[in-house]
Amino acid sequence: MSGIVGIYHRSGAPMEQALLQSLVAFLSYRGPDSREFWMDGSIGLGHAMLRTTNESLDERQPGNLDGRFWITADARLDGRAEFIAELERSGRVVRPNAHDSELILHAYATWGTPCVEHLRGDFSFAIWDAQNKQLFCARDHLGIKPFYYLQQGDLFLLSNTLNCIRVHPEVSGELNEAAIGDFLLFGLNCDNATTSFRDIQRLPPAHSLSISPEGPKLRRYWTPPTDGRIRYRKPEEYIENFHSLLEAAVTDRLRTDRAGILLSRGLDSSSLAAVAKDVSARGAQTIDIRCYAPIFESLIPDREGEYAREVAEFLRLPVKFMALDQVQLFAGWDNPEFSLPEPVEDPLFRGFLDSCRNVSADCRVLLSGKGVDNLLDFQMWPYAGDLRRNGEWRRLSSDMANYFWIRPFPWRDIRTRVKKIIGKDPEMPIFPLWFNREFLHRAKLQARWKELCEHPVVPSTHPIVVISAGDPVSVPGPADCKLSSCTSAVSLVLRKNASAGGHGPAHPRTRSHASEYAVRGQSGLGSTAESRGRSAKPDAVERGFRSLHRTLGGGGAAW
Repeated sequence: MSGIVGIYHRSGAPMEQALLQSLVAFLSYRGPDSREFWMDGSIGLGHAMLRTTNESLDERQPGNLDGRFWITADARLDGRAEFIAELERSGRVVRPNAHDSELILHAYATWGTPCVEHLRGDFSFAIWDAQNKQLFCARDHLGIKPFYYLQQGDLFLLSNTLNCIRVHPEVSGELNEAAIGDFLLFGLNCDNATTSFRDIQRLPPAHSLSISPEGPKLRRYWTPPTDGRIRYRKPEEYIENFHSLLEAAVTDRLRTDRAGILLSRGLDSSSLAAVAKDVSARGAQTIDIRCYAPIFESLIPDREGEYAREVAEFLRLPVKFMALDQVQLFAGWDNPEFSLPEPVEDPLFRGFLDSCRNVSADCRVLLSGKGVDNLLDFQMWPYAGDLRRNGEWRRLSSDMANYFWIRPFPWRDIRTRVKKIIGKDPEMPIFPLWFNREFLHRAKLQARWKELCEHPVVPSTHPIVVISAGDPVSVPGPADCKLSSCTSAVSLVLRKNASAGGHGPAHPRTRSHASEYAVRGQSGLGSTAESRGRSAKPDAVERGFRSLHRTLGGGGAAW
């Protein structure tokens, strides 16, 4: 991803050019194509460019519109054609090949701060409104792109790179003990508005932040839809709809002439490869698609490479195998290009980082199926509760009977939920006993443990599995929790891999349209496909393979 940085003195103090330049220089590993800055009075913006789309080949940032609005952005927008048409209907004159950052500026000029409600895609940006003396910042719906900031007196710092903010001489290195406690308890910081450093904050997903001389204004601009349920008469219709959304998401991410896919033996990456090949074959531009399969040759007995090879051969895509057996897990830990901004449990991080660096020699866009299980995994109990609240007793009894017919009875889970119903305390996971006692009391870790383990979204029998995947505490409901689970540790690691490797990570199934469909359509999908003893994902993959098989001139079934 590209690197962005900004400094704003709300008091009107002049910008220090040397300081701004040093922060931009720190971001050089993120943007090898160009590094530029712009400053005017008390505001300064910087950018380190990584070109990943056809439209960005001649892009320069920070960019401006009519000299009034200036932007630094790491952004890739979905549905460009539809969005440009919407802007033109609002009276804007937009170039067909406008950069994504240029489209965001047009949106801001048209709608002001509510412009984020019209954006789709992955983005993290800051816009300086010279006339209103306002700095407007925003982060995408699911938090795929990071955004960190510091507000200290009249000083406001922003970047999509946490360690870039730490370079500023006025930033303290004091730690946030609550975040450290979360990591020790759950594997990562579960508060999506804070970081491991006391003074540095995170802009939560689906939020915007306006900074003016009067002060900051934080606003949530999007909430996952929970007001309606998608119902189809046939199970195949759920699959068809999701397949069309997945195809659109992959198409949005293939605005380039070369792309890579992290391929495993799983259904997620295999389906992405099939859809990507299909999109390339039918598109106006032929895309050079290559597969990359990180494997263990001897350290771990595994058939990952064998299955990945079968998929690649069927799709007629080249595949490169990258052995991880000799990876030194902690080598280069102090290199800013290698280190994660915050602690996350990922022992194989360095191995995948090396793999991504190899990929960057061939392409700038890397598709990945990481995190998809968190979005599409079917959960019976929330679905059953939904049916109960709506009084659909006949459907509840039928679907529960089908569910327990194809799955073993989870006696412990049932016992826990019965205890909740009758008012008894359910079994709690054992609290770790190895904490330093002073730190334990100072950070209130036992209260935090109880808070997250008893959260209504978290299954009581396996709370840490869900907590470690997302942020179920600072969000209002189950839909939020489900979407957050796609964008925490997995996204953090992939972003770091990509930035150090010199390419942009792409998560097609985290497109907000697809995520909304997963939330609103899951109950129907679960009641049809899952209760009949099969998953929707194999059907979707098979459909993609069949489509590709026909494209390649084959006949009959793809499997």
